[in-house]
Amino acid sequence: MCQFTQNTAHDRRPVSPSLSYLYSCAVLMNCLPPAGSTVVHPHMQALASDQAFNMLAEVDQKAEEYWKANGRKYWRELITEDKKRKERYLGALGISDWITACPPTGSDEAWGIACEVSDLTRASSSTLSDLADGLSRVLRFYDEMGIRSFNVVIFSSPFGRDSPHGSVVLKVASRYGFQDRNVNDVWGLRYFLDESEVFDSPEDVAAELCKYFT
Repeated sequence: MCQFTQNTAHDRRPVSPSLSYLYSCAVLMNCLPPAGSTVVHPHMQALASDQAFNMLAEVDQKAEEYWKANGRKYWRELITEDKKRKERYLGALGISDWITACPPTGSDEAWGIACEVSDLTRASSSTLSDLADGLSRVLRFYDEMGIRSFNVVIFSSPFGRDSPHGSVVLKVASRYGFQDRNVNDVWGLRYFLDESEVFDSPEDVAAELCKYFT
């Protein structure tokens, strides 16, 4: 895990014209069984559809509503506010900004946000490299805490649309390690109520994680 670097993002290929019907895409990474992987190495899946995934549809809708109501991009406002508060802002890498999530979906959750890029088809190699650099720093943080399992997702506004409200966003969260009796961190609270449980505040995580962004 600690060998993951921004070079991972350099092998970027253009979207094929034959895939122009695709509307929404998310790239997932699952590392080790606690994160849902059936293989030992980080397991990546590129999911694409002509319909938006549920979470992506809601995020894009709310970001667009914010843009129409305020004339400003929500993601940029979030970064600006976290910079002011100095509680969850981790740092900038190229055109990406990094924060700890509030409220978090998972443990030790961090977000990398490329505010100036509206969708993944418009993301340059340097943008993806900036995001991969930040991800490698978060994974070093996990590694030094003895965490080996994690989930990552990268998503954006729908492809090919004029989306002044959109950004490319990477989210990463740690997952419980191997424990006796196969303890799992997905239980009834999340499975049926779509609520999560974390034990460290985003501010406490940021206080430790920000050292990896200096």
